[in-house]
Amino acid sequence: MGIYQYLRKEIDELGILNMNEHQLRAFTAYCNHPSYTNYTADFKNTLDYIWYSESPNVTLSSILDMPDHEEIMQEAPEGTGLPSDIYGSDHLKIEAVFKISKDKVTAGPPKKDDILNDSGPID
Repeated sequence: MGIYQYLRKEIDELGILNMNEHQLRAFTAYCNHPSYTNYTADFKNTLDYIWYSESPNVTLSSILDMPDHEEIMQEAPEGTGLPSDIYGSDHLKIEAVFKISKDKVTAGPPKKDDILNDSGPID
């Protein structure tokens, strides 16, 4: 079980999302979580997330493309890990852009087609 699944399970079981009759719905900016954001010689998993909660004034507008596994393997073959000459850290960069508005009202997390990455809508 990944950290995201663990946290969601624990939060749901503890009732934190509905504490004192207030609901906090947390979303991660990357709808399809990368298979890993940290890659070393002996560890490969997702450690990095960009969390946000629903707000009438905040909309997720874009995320940074993650490199393909094949791209990373060209720089850091299986068993060697990162950092490398191209990737300066053992963590891969993640980034999200949010629009903040005084007037916009949103209802729930954005639809996958509404979020853009560097090359257009997320697949």
